[in-house]
Amino acid sequence: RMLIHRMFLRRQDTDDDIISKKSLQSVKQIINFLKEHAREEGLFRRAGRRDLRRRILNSLKKGEKPHLGNNDAALECAAALQLFLSHLKKPVMPHHVQQLLLADNPGVTAHMIAKDALGLIRQDVGGRHGELLAGLLDLLRHLTLSGPPSERSELRGSPLPIALLPVFFTLTPADLVKWKQVATRFNELITEAPEQLQLNENRSCEMESNRLPVGSAGNVRNRNFLAA
Repeated sequence: RMLIHRMFLRRQDTDDDIISKKSLQSVKQIINFLKEHAREEGLFRRAGRRDLRRRILNSLKKGEKPHLGNNDAALECAAALQLFLSHLKKPVMPHHVQQLLLADNPGVTAHMIAKDALGLIRQDVGGRHGELLAGLLDLLRHLTLSGPPSERSELRGSPLPIALLPVFFTLTPADLVKWKQVATRFNELITEAPEQLQLNENRSCEMESNRLPVGSAGNVRNRNFLAA
């Protein structure tokens, strides 16, 4: 029993070292803010104002509450979050989950592959890493459903899964050739995440305490389109 407890603690430490507790709270505040501004055009695809973006990024790194001059900061929040996630100690999407989503698997539907990937996440990813990944997938689901009509169509859907592929996946040149397939699977993952990871309305209570203080002080190839 003691051995099992030690193994659990070791896994917990491993799952926690991706992000500090304070930085995770800052990320949750940004997530909540972006949900409130889901209809802003260009989220995660336009960089916004450099100085404000840099201030928000520094707040994420230090685990401080980002203080925004006004409500007009959604683009900068999304861009800063994108930069922050791209430079974590570990990939947001664990390597073995990426491998499943990137593998050819002929004859297996994107829906089934996404469900298998979510099963791996539920089984293998815990602690702060699990909280971070679940929160981000929850955000993306909200944005794909609530984004501005000008950015969605019945044929193409939301542009977010494509725009954020480089944040969640380490893509090789061979992977880029099949980026549409990967984007389709990622979109299925985002769609299924609330049910499979049990992301429900109970999270809104936690997010309520993470509201940002207001009034105080591309495409797959464009991973580096934002310069901090």
